[in-house]
Amino acid sequence: MKDATEFAKEQAPLVVQEFLEWEILLGTFYGVLVLFITLTVGVLLHKAFKTLTREQVRISDMEVNICLAQISVAVLMAVTLIPTVPAAMSGLKAYVAPRVVVLEQVKQWVR
Repeated sequence: MKDATEFAKEQAPLVVQEFLEWEILLGTFYGVLVLFITLTVGVLLHKAFKTLTREQVRISDMEVNICLAQISVAVLMAVTLIPTVPAAMSGLKAYVAPRVVVLEQVKQWVR
C-alpha cells in the first residue's frame, strides 16, 4: 500500500500537467474550428453575392437571398458557437489560471 501511495505522489504533477495540456489543446482546437467555419461561411457568402450581382438579379430577389443568407449564417453560428465557446474558454482558463482548473477538477471528483 505504501508503494502505491508513493507512486501516486510521484505521478500527481505529471497527471496535472497532462490534464492542463489537454484542456489547452481542446480549447485551441475548438477556437480554430470556429474560426475556420466562420471564414468558410464568409467566403462562400462573398462568392454567392458576387455571382448574384454579376447575373444582374432583380433587387427583390437579391433582398430575399440576402435575408436567407443572414438567417443561415445566424443558425450556423449558433450551432457552432454555442457548444464550442465554453470549451475554448476552458482552454484559455487552463492556460491563464492552471491552478483554478485543477482545483475545479478536484472539486468535481470529490462530489
